Formats: sequence, structure tokens, C-alpha cells
Amino acid sequence: VFDFLRFSSKNIGRKRFRSFLTMLSIGIGSCSVLLISLIGQIGQRAVTAEIDSFGVGGLTVSASSSLSLPLGEAELALIQSLPEVSKAQPILLSYLPVSTGGEAVKTAVWGVGTGGGQTIGLSLLQGRLFSSADLREEREVCLIDEYFAAALFGSQNPVGRSITLTAEGHTASLQVCGVVRSGGSITQSLFGEYIPYFAYLPYTTLQTILSDNSYSAIAVDVSQPGTEEQAAARILRLLEENSGIPEGYSVENMALQKERFSQLLSIVTAVLSCAAGVSLVVAGVGIMAAMLSSVGERTREIGIKKAI
Repeated sequence: VFDFLRFSSKNIGRKRFRSFLTMLSIGIGSCSVLLISLIGQIGQRAVTAEIDSFGVGGLTVSASSSLSLPLGEAELALIQSLPEVSKAQPILLSYLPVSTGGEAVKTAVWGVGTGGGQTIGLSLLQGRLFSSADLREEREVCLIDEYFAAALFGSQNPVGRSITLTAEGHTASLQVCGVVRSGGSITQSLFGEYIPYFAYLPYTTLQTILSDNSYSAIAVDVSQPGTEEQAAARILRLLEENSGIPEGYSVENMALQKERFSQLLSIVTAVLSCAAGVSLVVAGVGIMAAMLSSVGERTREIGIKKAI
């Protein structure tokens, strides 16, 4: 074994530059496969975390805008009456200008309930979330996300300060009761021009400001994981029977959409790994060529040694 190692080291040293290039090709080919696979996995986790920051999960019930079907307290009560539903929360969404006395910025204003932290994926950084009294008394309070807080108030603590919201020609002064982490840093930094800042109000307060008692959607959590499809079918059937209009409502399984997106990211990662595998094959061909060249150069030497 010692002789094999000695002769191998000696032969590698005879053509140092060629041996260096061969080892370099091995290293580049192997590292490219590992690096691209690692990048794909990190990207998949980052995008999945980004989706989670928006609170994607459960079911989302919405009404057809073309048919002008109602989606309000009555429909919310019907959905909550189903045994498959553990919790249902109304959601309102409107894009409105918000300011602190200076230039107004376009903001996605969400109307949520006391369970907004679970429905929309809010993580409290400062202050507090909404209470039942905020909804019942339609208090003019709001939550803003950390990027919005930095843009409007800089490094100052925004809790307790006021922002002005303009809707339907009317203005409302809202007191900031908390700062949350939401929206997603990657999407906001890459598409900040298109994705606005986020503010959250008690949905009863936003209904009063907009003079509209309807909901944009209803977020539903099922009582048992894995029964989303059955719950969605029951909800659709119940709402259609109540309204008497078929296909007037839609239920989107957000958990399923997230799973499909994760599968798509897995496919992209596999494709990238295959592309890296090509470079490994090329490196292997280069190694075989170097080995054949080395053997071809020593054919006479090998023949003489065998004859002796």
C-alpha cells in the first residue's frame, strides 16, 4: 500500500500543472453542485418565510364583484355555524392615502378583528394588538408595519402618535397603538414601488370610515388540518343556498396554494442542480482525458517494465 501511495504521489508530481488543473476541475464541479443546491434550498426557505409573513394559510371566502353579492355579518354567521370551521374573521382591504401632516403615501389599509395576528400574520414589535373593546366601540386606533413606521416617524417611537387617513373625501385621525412586522422585507425592498406600506384598523372602524358594512373577504380556519377541501365545499354550498345564486362565491385554499408554490420552488431547485450536474460531468470527462493522456505517454515505459 505504501508503494502504491509513493508511486501515485510521484506520478502526480511529474506533471504538476496538469495535475493542478485536473484537481481544480474536480473541485469546481463538486462545489458547483453543492453550492447551487444550497442556494436553491436557501431561496426556497426565504420565499416560504416571505409568504408566511403575509399570513397565508387556511381558507379565504370572497363574493363575486360582478354579481354584487353581499358578504357581511349574515354570511360570517353562516360560516361560523359550520362544525368544520374553528374560527372565521372578516377582512377589509382598501388602498388609501395616509400621512402624518406631510405628503400622503399610498397605503394598503386592512380592517381586521382581534384575531388579526393569526389571520394576516402580524408579529407585534411595539405597543399592543387590537382588543374586543376597540372593535365594539369602533375606536380610531391603528397598527402600522415597521417599514411604514420608519418612513413616517424615522427612529422615533410611533406608539401614541397620530396618522391621518383620507377616504371618500373624509379624513380620520388614527392613534398608533402598535408596530408590527408584516408585509415581507424581500418583496418590499424589491417591489417597493408597487407594494405599498401596510396599516391595520379594527374592521368596524374601517367600515365606519368607508361607510360600507360589507367585507372584502372572510378568513377561515378549519377545525382539523387536512379538511380544507371538505370545509370549502360546505361553505360554498351553504352560501349558494342562502343567496340562491350558483357560483356567486369563491373559496380559495391558501394553504394549498402555498404548497403548490413550494413544489414549484422544489422543481426550480432540482433544475438548477441538474444544470450544476452538467458541469460535474464535464469535469469528469476532463479527468478521464487527463488519465488517458498520462497512460498514452507512458505506454513504452509500461511495456518495458512488463517485459523486465
